[in-house]
Amino acid sequence: MFNQDDLQRLKETNACPEGNLSEALLVGANLEGADLTGANLFIAVLKEANLEQALLSDAKLELAMLQKANLREAHL
Repeated sequence: MFNQDDLQRLKETNACPEGNLSEALLVGANLEGADLTGANLFIAVLKEANLEQALLSDAKLELAMLQKANLREAHL
């Protein structure tokens, strides 16, 4: 389960490197350019999220739901 403080940090700063966002509901979230380096996104729901130019290197994306997410120029 995600860490509420990490989710709040993402919402406020558009960054949560190494954060625990597992199982977070981020449907339609605008995360353009977000720093999610090394974040735990296991089973996170990112349907229709905007992850354009997001930093996702070393992020844990197993079973993450990314249907219709914008991953244009994302750093994976």
